[in-house]
Amino acid sequence: MALSLIYVTFPSEDAARELVRGALDKRLAACATYWNVGSTYWWHGAIEVGSEAVALFKTAPSRVRALRAWLTEHHPYELPCIIELRSGAVHPQYEAWAKAEVGARTTTAKRKAKRRGPK
Repeated sequence: MALSLIYVTFPSEDAARELVRGALDKRLAACATYWNVGSTYWWHGAIEVGSEAVALFKTAPSRVRALRAWLTEHHPYELPCIIELRSGAVHPQYEAWAKAEVGARTTTAKRKAKRRGPK
C-alpha cells in the first residue's frame, strides 16, 4: 500500500491555492494541504531569506509523472521545488479513496483483477 506525497514550494499562499485547485480539477491529486512558511536558501550565490507557501499533494504513484509535469508547466518559479515522498503504511480506506479520486486502482483491486484474469 502506498501513496505519493509531492512537496512543492510557492511564492505565496494564493499561488499555492491556484495550482492546488488546478491539479485537483485535472484529477492529478486527490487532495493537498498548504500553509505559509519562512524560507532560507542559496540562490545565485547568495543566501536569501523570505516567506513562501508549501503544498503537500497526495496522489497515486501512477499519477506522479503527470502531476510533476503539470506543476512544472504552470509553476511561477524559474526552478520549482517539486519533491516526491513515498509513503510507507497508509490507512487502507484512505488509500482507496485517494486512488479512486485520481482514477488509480488500489493494490488490492489489482490483485483481484490478476486472479480473475483478463476480460
